[in-house]
Amino acid sequence: MATKSNNNETNNVMNTIFANLAKSGINLSLENSHRSVFKRELINGMTDTQAKIFRRKIRKMILAFAETLCSAPNNAKAKQQFNELYKQVYAVNDYTLQSICSENMKDVNKKILQKALEIAKK
Repeated sequence: MATKSNNNETNNVMNTIFANLAKSGINLSLENSHRSVFKRELINGMTDTQAKIFRRKIRKMILAFAETLCSAPNNAKAKQQFNELYKQVYAVNDYTLQSICSENMKDVNKKILQKALEIAKK
């Protein structure tokens, strides 16, 4: 009986934690968690296929801007364009790698984006 009581207490604590997180506005949906890096208003109203195409285009575009910025770090126009796209599309603008890509992105692309974010932040 002690084990069943502990399981109920654990479940109650977990339910309380999830309820508090839900109230705070954190997206707890695992199904569409990949969308969380983008501003919601850009994806709202899109079908899953449209959203997937949109995300793919944005990833390619931001990577192209990042490569340009990395190859010419003193280019003010490249820095401005990267920053504008970054602020218009991504929900969190703290210049961290997590704000712009997911864990499953290729390491080569992560390094390019990380370098570009460091340059753009300055």
